[in-house]
Amino acid sequence: MATTGIAEIASFSEPVLAHLKAIYESLCHNGPEPHFNSVQNDADSGQDRLTSLASFLTYMASPAARANHTAEASDLSARISHYYISSSHNTYLTGNQLYSQASAAAYTNVLLRGCRCLEIDVWDGLSRSSSVSSSSSFHESNENRPLRQTSVNGHSRMKSLSNGVRQLVKRAASTRSSKHPTLSHAQMLQKTNSKTGEAGGSGVLCEPRVLHGHTLTKEVSFRDVCYAIRDNAFVGNDLPVIVSLEVHAGLEQQQMMVDIMREAWKGYLVEIETGENTDLPRLQDLRRKILIKVKWSPHNSKVAEGVAHTEEKTEELESGVRKLDIVGEDRQDSQSKQKASKILHALGELAVYTRAFHFSHFTQKEATMPTHVFSLSETAVKDAHAKSNRALLDHNREFLMRVYPSGIRVNSSNLDPTFFWQQGAQMVALNWQNCDKGMMINDAMFPDGAGWAMKPSLYRAVSSGDGCSNVLLGDAVQTVDLSIEIYAGQQIRHPDTNSTSGNNFHLYIICQLHLCKAEEALSATDEPGQRPKQRAANEENDTKKYKLRSKTSTGIDPDFKGERFKIKDDEFGRDSLAAWACIRLDRLKQGYRFLHLKNGLGQPSGMLLVKINKKVSKS
Repeated sequence: MATTGIAEIASFSEPVLAHLKAIYESLCHNGPEPHFNSVQNDADSGQDRLTSLASFLTYMASPAARANHTAEASDLSARISHYYISSSHNTYLTGNQLYSQASAAAYTNVLLRGCRCLEIDVWDGLSRSSSVSSSSSFHESNENRPLRQTSVNGHSRMKSLSNGVRQLVKRAASTRSSKHPTLSHAQMLQKTNSKTGEAGGSGVLCEPRVLHGHTLTKEVSFRDVCYAIRDNAFVGNDLPVIVSLEVHAGLEQQQMMVDIMREAWKGYLVEIETGENTDLPRLQDLRRKILIKVKWSPHNSKVAEGVAHTEEKTEELESGVRKLDIVGEDRQDSQSKQKASKILHALGELAVYTRAFHFSHFTQKEATMPTHVFSLSETAVKDAHAKSNRALLDHNREFLMRVYPSGIRVNSSNLDPTFFWQQGAQMVALNWQNCDKGMMINDAMFPDGAGWAMKPSLYRAVSSGDGCSNVLLGDAVQTVDLSIEIYAGQQIRHPDTNSTSGNNFHLYIICQLHLCKAEEALSATDEPGQRPKQRAANEENDTKKYKLRSKTSTGIDPDFKGERFKIKDDEFGRDSLAAWACIRLDRLKQGYRFLHLKNGLGQPSGMLLVKINKKVSKS
């Protein structure tokens, strides 16, 4: 399996090189090979590494000296419900949820960064005149708006979002007051053909478009999105991609969707005869395949009633408007309650292993279908955890679940995926256009762009049922004692100028240890001693190096603990993020290491020379 690995370091800066020489001399003084093996906790690290300074520098420049272990992606033999999947929410958006642009390039970006579950909201295509009249006035005024601003304070950002919502509600009210009824797809087609016929046009129906419905976001062609996915899905990774379709289009355009997908993704779609109880396949059997998640249309009906997760989009808009306290509008009108659209059988049958069903409860008949997928909001998952946490986990041990952000996140902020992974949810969708805590933790789960990560044993279905739960929990309870010394950094670029130096570039480092909270962790036993615990420990800075002493943590789920590093520029007002890294504790290697960093766009941006001391013991 190809993944995006870390290349060798081409050269060292003078400060880093000075520290490496001092480290080499110290290691040689204490005895070369055995001592170095002990420091690095690596049986192979000392072989010919300390024979000379040159050999030591060669080792430190190699991927072997990176701070994190490669993700355990070699085991692809389990069925797909036994993996976490790196997932994107409203993938087409380049900014906030209300008035940012949609772009096919957004799919290229997330795929090249390792995302394996994408989302596409599909709507009927409109004639150019209809499209311009409904949205051009807003977008013309925002055409030159920068996609990323680094010096906007929270008040200005919220004010901007609030203004966007008000424009949205105003436009919706204007549409409702119009005397012209909403045209059906067939009526629109007839009207378009009539007009183009009179003008000598071809009468060709516009193709489906992708946008965030009932907002001011700018659209992009569905065809362009499909080809962007085709061209980038398997560039650095041959593991499958799941495409989650939110279908708001009419039947004619759904057929166009099918035609476009079969054309663009020819050879990548899963093409097998399936029955109602088809078992989920192994991950290794889906290499270079695109799986479509859409509402399931039974074989004995031409169409399926209901919108494919349209309730998800309705909730997003409603919650966002309600959170920003937009008042004075008719609540029922603003809730976008539409008559349920129909899902074409030809489209529904493309969902072979990922058939979407509306979630009501864990005892509904669809909950035992091997190929079903439930999509729940973050709020709904928390409610399910509070009311029936065992049923939630049992479901997700065997079947697929996708979690999407709450509608109040109109600024495209992200949830913390850790809680939802702890509930066994495979697909926790995030807004990749926003570099925040949620995205950094997601990067720790899916390093190297693999996009699929094996779930811990406790969160996978076992043939013997729940009989081994307590044994697995006992194996998971650990104490971690961690300290990190930071020597120097290099090639860290300014977030605005992209320069690695300058009089106005004043860096500082924030190091945070992320632990699962006791109230969020799985309670597989009633013994209070098995609950996660943590205690603070401080250590004086007794050297000229920066020494960070972590909290000592005792608890379950070692796979969900992580260390996050943020390098910021100390400036007037809000400090800009220059670089960051986030690593799961179980993947954090001991010894002298280079911690490779990324910038706010998720691109490589420098590194830190560190010494990591980590002690793990069972409690």
